[in-house]
Amino acid sequence: MPCSVVLSPPAGTVNVGVPAELKATVLCNDSPVVGAEVAISKFGGTLIADTITDSDGVATSSVAFDAPGDEVLTATVLSDTTSTCACTNTSSATVIVPVQQSGATCSVVLSQPTGPVNVGVPTTLTTRVQCNGAPVAGASVAYADALGALLTTTTTDSAGVATGSVTFNVAGTATVTATVLSDTTSACACTNTSSAAVSIPVQQSGGTCSVVLSQPTGPVNVGVPTTLTTRVQCNGAPVAGASVAYADALGALLTTTTTDSAGVATGSVTFNVAGTATVTATVTFATGACQCTGVRSAPISIAVNGQTGSTLRAAAACWRVKLPIPLPNLFTATLRATLTPPAAGIPVSFTVQNQVVGTSSTDVTGNATLDATLTPFQIIGPVYTAVANIGTSRLQANGILTPCLPPV
Repeated sequence: MPCSVVLSPPAGTVNVGVPAELKATVLCNDSPVVGAEVAISKFGGTLIADTITDSDGVATSSVAFDAPGDEVLTATVLSDTTSTCACTNTSSATVIVPVQQSGATCSVVLSQPTGPVNVGVPTTLTTRVQCNGAPVAGASVAYADALGALLTTTTTDSAGVATGSVTFNVAGTATVTATVLSDTTSACACTNTSSAAVSIPVQQSGGTCSVVLSQPTGPVNVGVPTTLTTRVQCNGAPVAGASVAYADALGALLTTTTTDSAGVATGSVTFNVAGTATVTATVTFATGACQCTGVRSAPISIAVNGQTGSTLRAAAACWRVKLPIPLPNLFTATLRATLTPPAAGIPVSFTVQNQVVGTSSTDVTGNATLDATLTPFQIIGPVYTAVANIGTSRLQANGILTPCLPPV
């Protein structure tokens, strides 16, 4: 019975000292051979990997090569005790793997489409090809689906960007990869280098998912929590229970949250650097007719102010006898502090006689209010202290604390 062993070369460019993934597929009458031991050897018989096939009959190994040049590799089944094909000692055809000197790095990055992708509607796909961070112009790029079927081909421009138009005919998740077919201009030999696969949610035409990230209300300051709001809709109707992730311009996750019954996801983010922050909201999970998963908002630019100018002021307060009289806290007082410029969600700690009596957070007007209970020792002092931390700055203010008139 026929046994086949196919060794696949690594995807993309292989560099000296950088692990590359090798896959050997073992089949018996076109069915996967599970649990077979497979060795991968260089020309001359030097063993470089030894692994076991998985449920798909694929043995995956990670190998780092020590020197540049062409490596001639073969995969051989060392042991097969499960199939009827007796694959033991069956070898693949040789595969040549070009290994280049580390430092010559070819990068192929396929981006997610902007906005919803609908069945039957042309979608623009964009891929950036770079050699050591510099654009690769004139490279031929092919887009293919998960089965390897060609979707379209295009050529990179002077910025190294290849833009192609693709139309999907079936709703669901489309997996797309971009591969450089020809690169004759760069030092990186990008030919046959592929991008990571990108999963694209495709929804039925007429099922339009909208993800809108709004600008924050009021000033945004360094170190001060800022509320971000995103509205998710399907054909204009709210999408409840959708998971939404906020990320910066580099893709770093800022926070995650979930839409409410109105389709609104509210998250709190703190920026640590003054300047312009670019934020995007992406639906990471959603149910419904619109296939909102993977749909992202347009990016917004947020002006983040520095820490200078923030002040804290404590208002005058008075204490009263607390009735009915409890022990040991016989007295009560309402303590107030105001943060300028206003910022919501900043914790303010209140101290009387060097003892913390409680903490309250500022509202949207910058005011924090605490109804504190006090001991006889604490009412002796004529002042109380409010403390707030904004980023690395510590703000402190003292307020007068006297008996109320009347004190009960």
